[in-house]
Amino acid sequence: MSRDSSRRIKITRLLPVLDFGGVESRVVLQSQMIDRAEFDYRVCAFWKCGEAGRRIRRAGIPVDVLGVDPTVRNPMATAKLTSYLRDDPPHILHSSIAEANLHGTLAAAMAGVPCRIIEEVGIPSRGRLGRLAFGGIYNLAHRIVGVSRATCDVLRLEGAPEDKLRLIYNCANPTFFNGPMIERPSTPPVQFLAVGRLVPVKNHANLLRAFRQVVSALPRVRLRIAGEGPLRDHLSALIQQLGLGEHVELLGFRSDVLDLLQRSHIFLLPSHQEGCSISLVEAMSSGIVPLGSTAEGITEVMGSLEGYQIPPDDIGAWAESMIGVASMTPPDRHRIGRRARQIAKRRFSPGVYNRNVLRMYREMAASAGL
Repeated sequence: MSRDSSRRIKITRLLPVLDFGGVESRVVLQSQMIDRAEFDYRVCAFWKCGEAGRRIRRAGIPVDVLGVDPTVRNPMATAKLTSYLRDDPPHILHSSIAEANLHGTLAAAMAGVPCRIIEEVGIPSRGRLGRLAFGGIYNLAHRIVGVSRATCDVLRLEGAPEDKLRLIYNCANPTFFNGPMIERPSTPPVQFLAVGRLVPVKNHANLLRAFRQVVSALPRVRLRIAGEGPLRDHLSALIQQLGLGEHVELLGFRSDVLDLLQRSHIFLLPSHQEGCSISLVEAMSSGIVPLGSTAEGITEVMGSLEGYQIPPDDIGAWAESMIGVASMTPPDRHRIGRRARQIAKRRFSPGVYNRNVLRMYREMAASAGL
């Protein structure tokens, strides 16, 4: 499809903030890969233009920041966005995350934006009023994207019309797929790695309790946890309480996740709930052995890697699985990691994601007569 500059499809990509996170990383990736001969693409955030915003600008894509709190109950966010969209209306507004979805859909409807996409990036967990509010939002949207089948199932329960739902999986950064699969260190200690925000849903506390049993059986193992969040002090105290100070390290936020994955042997994702975890996709694409919980979004991503999912609250089963994989020979772990990488490349590569999103944009533009 080719268009002259005056007929390019105008896309505005809307997020609450442009700092670090899985959604932000996908918008950065899309900014780098978008066909500018076909699409006039720009990114808007309600506030906080952080590292993601700077990377998008370095890619040559305009970034606008409204300077308003995107809290769901703040009507000024809707008002300011409506004014912004009326000043230079796009053909398509594509928003992600609940706050942007709510304000974005209302503002786009009032501003007369012809195509409105909302994207749920996790598993929604809303109260009765929230479900009622988003039921109305779904009626105003033209497409409702879920990043996993698990996400789409919840959206259906909330009232999302079937004909508006689209499944588009998350993807990992291209650097995680580039180059040959590396051989991981074959000498002890066996390194476990967990990556994710330090929040209750990620289930780090149960992971640490299970790891206490692993250390008792295999004293030379190590666990590194990359990520920041409100539970850092609690988890730090728990590490000391369990006597794991020499075995577990809280790394804080890290921008070198690929390097950490390549220097580790086993990736851990014990979450109670996930939509389509970017950290899991990145881990699998790097060729590491993944152990995940039985949360629906995790088993969906891991696909045919059966036997490597454990109930999130079964501390004994987590310990047993970690001991089992840590006791494998390096060639056996390499073989499992290769399977994981093949699954990730086939279903979650940047090229697959970009093609699916652009196909949706083209279909919507055509149906709107643009």
